[in-house]
Amino acid sequence: MNANTILSDLHGHSCFSDGLCSPSQVVDSAVLSGLSVIALTDHNTTLGLQEFEQKINEYRLKGINIIGIFGIEVSTEKGHILFLFDNKDNAIDFGRYIKIGHDKNKFDKTIKLSEQFNPFIIVPHPEIPHVHSFTFDDIDYLLKSYAHLVGSIGVEAINGLSRVVMPSIMLKKHKQLQSEHLQRGWKANLFGNSDFHSFNNVGFSVTSFHTDKKITTAKEFLDFIRVLENKGEVKLNKNNSLLHKVGSAVNIVIASIRYSFKMRQVGKDKNF
Repeated sequence: MNANTILSDLHGHSCFSDGLCSPSQVVDSAVLSGLSVIALTDHNTTLGLQEFEQKINEYRLKGINIIGIFGIEVSTEKGHILFLFDNKDNAIDFGRYIKIGHDKNKFDKTIKLSEQFNPFIIVPHPEIPHVHSFTFDDIDYLLKSYAHLVGSIGVEAINGLSRVVMPSIMLKKHKQLQSEHLQRGWKANLFGNSDFHSFNNVGFSVTSFHTDKKITTAKEFLDFIRVLENKGEVKLNKNNSLLHKVGSAVNIVIASIRYSFKMRQVGKDKNF
């Protein structure tokens, strides 16, 4: 890893929720994409994190120091929200309290519960329709109600998958996020993430950080992004070709159908 440039992608899914590839394949794709940091954030489950950690460790033993961030994307009545941890055990312990299904987790209860595990929190895809998103007012509520967590809360300014598969008119409000960030005075850093659901979407959108520090562990990275002055550049990072758009759209439809079927099979059980 280049000690001066860090490329992170902190939002995406494996076959343990609505993704099409295994946790190992997620890590493989991250390495091929030249990422420094990759997170796995399956919906309401942490069952993929054991395999994810094993694959990260295999690469590190080969001298490829990619950093794995252990996460979960939780469905609440306000919308989806990402929780990122510097170790697998804390992620799994937190995940035991999470219910599957849309809107089943109470937002305030979930935030307060998470505090004992010291996660970094990211609001994903705000103001994007049909994907269970926070509004700008919801972000105001989060940052004001939990002001003591400032520095540990970020906002996703670019959602790579939505940029690929959704028409621009549906993203009009979301694309105003950076100006809203300034106007509302949010004390939160911005992130670009892929929201990957397939192998080719890993690393599609990233946050690029430049630092003199040598960051080699998940804890060092999460501590680094808790500092508001450590702002990264959010950007799309891969070729947005028509073929890529069509392939991504097909993949997300297949993944969503598979996930819906899986949810029906699971019923009230919170894990797969």
